[in-house]
Amino acid sequence: MKNNLILILILVLTGFNSLNAQDSLKFTLPIPSKNEIAIFKKTSNEIGYDYLKNYFKLEGKRVDIAKSVMLGDNSICDWKQKFSNGIYYHFNNCGEGGDIVTISFPKSVNETEIYNLVNSLFKISDNKWNKSKTKYEPKEGLAGCYYEIIKTNQYIVLSYYCGC
Repeated sequence: MKNNLILILILVLTGFNSLNAQDSLKFTLPIPSKNEIAIFKKTSNEIGYDYLKNYFKLEGKRVDIAKSVMLGDNSICDWKQKFSNGIYYHFNNCGEGGDIVTISFPKSVNETEIYNLVNSLFKISDNKWNKSKTKYEPKEGLAGCYYEIIKTNQYIVLSYYCGC
């Protein structure tokens, strides 16, 4: 009995609880059906955000970062939202070039899952993947939608924008 108490104390003091917290971030990204994608495309202003709202729980309130001064309407043009499983969404359309979106996934999500998600949500006939499958961009390099999968120390980030 005494040995069990010592073992439990050692596990608690050495971060056993933090290991469990990290393990809870392991999950796979759901791929929506063709019907769901059609609904997203028909009803959405931003498909990535609607995908996250459909499959993950919002955590906390949206954090507004900046207001637009370009159009004179003072509307929010830069904001972020946290989702369950350690996912962060950031939207910015304060500049002239169009919307810029970043979705940060925990490192437990692998690049192939994000690649598959881009192929299902954002498939564009004018786009192609680079050899390393980290950039999905217009074949001619002109105006269009650009997607990039970026590894950081803490996250795997899907960044995208549509513009020139």
